Amino acid sequence: MKTQKTQKTEEKQSNAEAPQTASEKNKQEKERTERKLQQIVVVLLLLIAIACKKEEPATITLPYTRECETADAKNTGQVIYRSAASGSKVMGQFSCQNAEPWSAIPNGYVRFTELNFPKTDEELMIELRYSKYSAAKSWIYLKIDGVVRDSIMPLNLGSWNIFSQDTFNIGHLVGHHSLEFFVSESQTYGTADLDMFTIKRIQED
Repeated sequence: MKTQKTQKTEEKQSNAEAPQTASEKNKQEKERTERKLQQIVVVLLLLIAIACKKEEPATITLPYTRECETADAKNTGQVIYRSAASGSKVMGQFSCQNAEPWSAIPNGYVRFTELNFPKTDEELMIELRYSKYSAAKSWIYLKIDGVVRDSIMPLNLGSWNIFSQDTFNIGHLVGHHSLEFFVSESQTYGTADLDMFTIKRIQED
């Protein structure tokens, strides 16, 4: 049989233990909440990284040919049927308005973005196939990543359905780059119809 003194001692011990147990429970609950929050943050960061990641463009294989009417961006020109063109289409009326009176548009461009060049120690060139039916002269510049690399003066071929080709030297290129055909001073009816271009090693010519 417990004495009165023993009962009081046990009550004091019980009362002292109760707050400590509650404190431990609060601490454990806090730790669980923090772990959950950390997990949520990690998941959110992963989702953001996946959403922001751009799909890696495939590395082009040399020689690489592309139709000019498939440009990724442009501020002039339109797709026109030409029976003698590759695929029977061109990026026509390059650097002029797309309707009568076909007035010249300065600073016209046709751009191809996210071209992933393979590793090579050899210098590269771009061969442009075009048509032109005008005696007026206007340079076509080639820009790589916004910087002029080379230029050509297209010839008057006497018909928009007769094609010739000329080359731009671009030197060494590796990795991602954008390519742009650019005209600073154009002419009525456009500088040329752009058919297609081929990127290749100079030694392949």
